[in-house]
Amino acid sequence: NWTIKDYNCSYEEKYKISEVATLFCNLHNIDKEIQVESDSQVNYTGDFKKLKSLNVKLIGLEKGLKYYFDNKNEF
Repeated sequence: NWTIKDYNCSYEEKYKISEVATLFCNLHNIDKEIQVESDSQVNYTGDFKKLKSLNVKLIGLEKGLKYYFDNKNEF
């Protein structure tokens, strides 16, 4: 059912943007210090329920971050 016109492209698992950046660096052996300039406890997130209802096969955040870096010259 594609009648919904607005989807949040997010996973059910919730992450802070600093956690996503750390994961990206760890996946690609990037030795960078991540400086957090906010003490917000809010996750970098959206409502995953509409996207999940479409039963789209998603590869997950970790594989997506790895693919993005490994294939950056293809875009």
